[in-house]
Amino acid sequence: ARAYIRMGLERPNHYSLMFMTPLIEADSSLMQEKIANPENDSYRLFRSIVEDCVGAGAFKPELTDAELLAQTLWSGLHGVLSLHIAMGDHPFVDWRPVETRACFMHDLILRGMLREGVACPQLALDPAQTPPA
Repeated sequence: ARAYIRMGLERPNHYSLMFMTPLIEADSSLMQEKIANPENDSYRLFRSIVEDCVGAGAFKPELTDAELLAQTLWSGLHGVLSLHIAMGDHPFVDWRPVETRACFMHDLILRGMLREGVACPQLALDPAQTPPA
């Protein structure tokens, strides 16, 4: 999550191109080649980590759909980053620091997914930084 957030903040144009612009048709041979190679498919890697967590019993017992869990966590972080990129300098919202919002979103979603008794380490972009409780 840290790397995803950092990339979006440090390279907003790259982030917009990669995650906010449709580039490849779903049925194209290039897309089929991409999803066939886990080294080129970051979503597949992320989903496999979520599947491992489901298998290890880290999530609430009713949360067994790794696809849904991965998409929900990704969507939350993407929402924070895409709002920041598209409207972060608009004066009509008293924006809190984007790093704080991204870490808070990550922690909020994850806490809601984890079963009781499983520790949820708070995400901080800077290891010395402590996110809000």
